Amino acid sequence: MMAAGIFTLAGCATMPAAPMPRGPDLSPLTTRIDGKAYVPLNTVCRQYGLTCQWEPETQVAQIVTRTGVVRCSPGLSVAVVNGASEPLGAPVVQQGGQLWVPAPSMSRWIGSGAPPAGPCAPGGHAIRTVVIDPGHGGHDAGAIGVGGLREKQIVLDVALRLQQRLEAAGIHVLMTRADDRFLSLDGRAAFANRHNADLFVSIHANSSRSRGASGYEVYYLSEATDDAARALAASENAALDLESSASAAPTAFCHSPLARYILARAK
Repeated sequence: MMAAGIFTLAGCATMPAAPMPRGPDLSPLTTRIDGKAYVPLNTVCRQYGLTCQWEPETQVAQIVTRTGVVRCSPGLSVAVVNGASEPLGAPVVQQGGQLWVPAPSMSRWIGSGAPPAGPCAPGGHAIRTVVIDPGHGGHDAGAIGVGGLREKQIVLDVALRLQQRLEAAGIHVLMTRADDRFLSLDGRAAFANRHNADLFVSIHANSSRSRGASGYEVYYLSEATDDAARALAASENAALDLESSASAAPTAFCHSPLARYILARAK
């Protein structure tokens, strides 16, 4: 996670920035404002896989490019690129709920030879590598349904189908398991971190005591907020008891064992 700090543009750099290479043609995204060519910052960042962070306290936008960090602010005609000042030729404009940046400057920041990125997550983070994690496996059957159908079988089938669809869309996909084998929660998190995944998707087919339950659920890393969520988390985290290190691993639902595994091994 990128730490936000106090930043002021005025007087923070006196040396001119080094020349940057000519970047891609942004004319399809260009809009004229006061006779100057501008592009929408968030749109360009999403399209080219750049990270853009807005700091409301300081009114500064920070863009992380392939060659460094750019900081700019509405109303100013100068940006700070890798700690050095760079004239923009026109001020950054805040209009229509977003920032508009002079197109020539934005093109230079992207750099030469930068193709548009693939699908992006909210906030402008390009998703290039996805780890798909079919839950359970091996001697951990997961939930068992009517007729003895096991959760581990269903989620593996779903995961393999998802892998095909994502790869067809140009996404690099890695599987924690592609057959019926047992993996520890520790191993699953370590696998995703080792491969620097942009997204980790764990697939499960949850059971319910209610016959009327249907549809799907999406969970993300957080604390449970009601009794039903706590009960489900306890059920899923029971897989820790099946690991060889179960005696050393926490089995009670207390700040989520899986969350601790992931955070403890995050780079």
